[in-house]
Amino acid sequence: MIDWLAFIALSVVSNTPIPLAFDPIMLEFARTHPADQAWTAAIVGAIGAGVGGTLEMFAFRVLGRRYPNVGRGLFRAPSGPWFYPWTAVMALMPVPFTVVRVAAYLTRAKPSLYGLAVMAGRLPRHAAIVALSSRLTLPSWVGALLMLLAVSPLLLRRWVGTAGRVAGALDGVSAGRVQQEASAARAAAER
Repeated sequence: MIDWLAFIALSVVSNTPIPLAFDPIMLEFARTHPADQAWTAAIVGAIGAGVGGTLEMFAFRVLGRRYPNVGRGLFRAPSGPWFYPWTAVMALMPVPFTVVRVAAYLTRAKPSLYGLAVMAGRLPRHAAIVALSSRLTLPSWVGALLMLLAVSPLLLRRWVGTAGRVAGALDGVSAGRVQQEASAARAAAER
């Protein structure tokens, strides 16, 4: 029961801007559970992706009202009938989904349709993972590797964020020195 609750939670959370890869989780779940549960997990994972996408759009709307200038300087892509099928195709493919998230925000996508498009794209992808997992015979240590791959975007973001803060602080020190030197030069010129 605990594994199902964790799986459901991860299927929703990993389909938001939180950098958590769901494919390794899906593969490990399908690999370690009976076939009927694995196929159910593919459906549950797709529904979780749809719910995550819907929640993401609601959150973007709230943030957009609170910070109205966020999208003003960016090109607003037209929202047409192509947007939701394009979202489903992008959800099917193993490419970063950030472009779709930004486009959904900028086009003010309808949360329910966006969630359905994400779910429609993720279902065949999860089904393919379940089908492949039953044909693969992997060593037992692969489970740990898959879980590490699932959280690696979180770890990478934290590491890059820390490195960026350090670099920013160093740039701030350099900028401070340049500003001090410029002030000293102005003061000397005024004398």
